[in-house]
Amino acid sequence: MATRCGSKLIAAAIGLALLAPAAHAEDRPWQVGVGTRTCGTFMNDLRESRRNKGSLEASFVNLELSWVQGWLSAENQEFKSTVSKMPDKAKFGDKDLLIGLDVDAIEGWLENYCRAHPLDHLFAAANALTGELVGRQFK
Repeated sequence: MATRCGSKLIAAAIGLALLAPAAHAEDRPWQVGVGTRTCGTFMNDLRESRRNKGSLEASFVNLELSWVQGWLSAENQEFKSTVSKMPDKAKFGDKDLLIGLDVDAIEGWLENYCRAHPLDHLFAAANALTGELVGRQFK
């Protein structure tokens, strides 16, 4: 069973890597891979994964959520680095975008965002979530 699920996940990852379109129309894309999947595709994957936990779409949802987690982790690192270089950094304390954030919260936020913006790419959704998390740090 574990091998079968692992094989599906590997197949899904390879398929996404090969089939994901570039999100930028110039000669060199600035985004490739899972982040270029649309919110509409994410919503379809999510809907199908809820119907059948063992489906290929469930594997896609896991990949999509993992990709967003990676994006948020990188943005958090950049945020923390930027804050640490500010002249009045002591005023901001130890800010961290990811405190209290779990995969269920990310999935729920993405579902709401993607329902409202089905044509956006996942990287746009992840970037919007980053903006919201940064905004929370300064309330």
